[in-house]
Amino acid sequence: MSGANIKDSNKRLFQVNTSYNAPYLLSLLYLISILIFPKGYFVDNFGVRPEDFIGFSLLFFVPIYVFFFKIPTWRSGNFIAFYFWYLLFITLINGLSGDFYAQVFVLFFKELSYVAFGFAMYLAAKNNTRLLLKSIQIILIPNALYGVYQIFNGSLGLYGISPFGHETSPASSGILYFFGFIFYYIYIRLYGGGLFKLGFLAILFSLVVLSGSKLSVLGLFVFCFFEFIFNFKKMRIGVILLALVFILFISGLTLFLSYDPNWSALLRYQGFLTPLEVIENRGIWFRFEWINDWRYMLFGNGLSIGHVPESGEFTYRMRMDNLVLYLLVVVGVIGTTIFIAMILAMFKQINSYSKKVFLSVIYSFFFMGLGIEIFQTSISGSLFWGVFGLLSALNTSFDKDKEFL
Repeated sequence: MSGANIKDSNKRLFQVNTSYNAPYLLSLLYLISILIFPKGYFVDNFGVRPEDFIGFSLLFFVPIYVFFFKIPTWRSGNFIAFYFWYLLFITLINGLSGDFYAQVFVLFFKELSYVAFGFAMYLAAKNNTRLLLKSIQIILIPNALYGVYQIFNGSLGLYGISPFGHETSPASSGILYFFGFIFYYIYIRLYGGGLFKLGFLAILFSLVVLSGSKLSVLGLFVFCFFEFIFNFKKMRIGVILLALVFILFISGLTLFLSYDPNWSALLRYQGFLTPLEVIENRGIWFRFEWINDWRYMLFGNGLSIGHVPESGEFTYRMRMDNLVLYLLVVVGVIGTTIFIAMILAMFKQINSYSKKVFLSVIYSFFFMGLGIEIFQTSISGSLFWGVFGLLSALNTSFDKDKEFL
């Protein structure tokens, strides 16, 4: 490529419509607050996660911005709005427990802020996808280096490697690295992968596995499995063999490290050998008693049911630890049907060349939902809506003339 062509390429990369500067900057701030800022410090000192500050700002920004610039919303927007209106309606009609009105509304608007982040990503990617993904790559580097440091100097997390400020939360650690893996994978699928990019993707993959988070590892392998199935015909035999060798190497490394006392928590992956027993013994199924009335089974209890335990003290901690249980208890059969219709409408909105990636994300989320309210928790909820916002902005997700990897 000539010098003039390189100059023109760089010029196009940084051509950003000024009306889209705000969504781009707010998306980056939100991503920085999740991927770099220490969650533990903010929770201990302010009682909220770092991304909550930007998330609640987006709730005000997005509707005003859309109205002011006359920007069309998602085609699936009606289904999304219908689900959240139903969630709010059933929460209000069943009453708010005790004196916790403000806290329950915080839960509702917090989940809604993930959607606002997704729409900000949509606006930013619609204007300049490459710039957005290059920026995400830079944001991922500090905690990736911090994770590599732990591989050689000992893990600092509860069960394994952890990003800075997430040391006491293995699920948070694993999902955060999974967050980075998904976005960087999309970057490579869109713009190709050289040796550095593939190496960085391999590092992110390894950090998810070595985080000790069973849910994140399950989501990672489900995502990779379906991407492998969907793209098998386009993949070169060398790429297939290289991927299999790498996965076997990481699995062997994990097994080897698990015999070291400092990494012994990685033995918890043995639970994958008896999945039904693990699910059965999670100790959450008694919560079906919360919907022992047909009205609650049909319509749901609303948001407050899982956050005011027997002690009468409100907690922001998720207590269902299972997506199906959460949906049936909180929004009932009707709300669950609306939720599924919303996911289908979102999938339908995605253009044909992006559908496979989004479907892989959906499959991975529903599998992770076996052990967590995956769409409701902060990092994973932001990941899902961020990926949807990114993919829904692409006219043709992947260049048809470019072979995968």
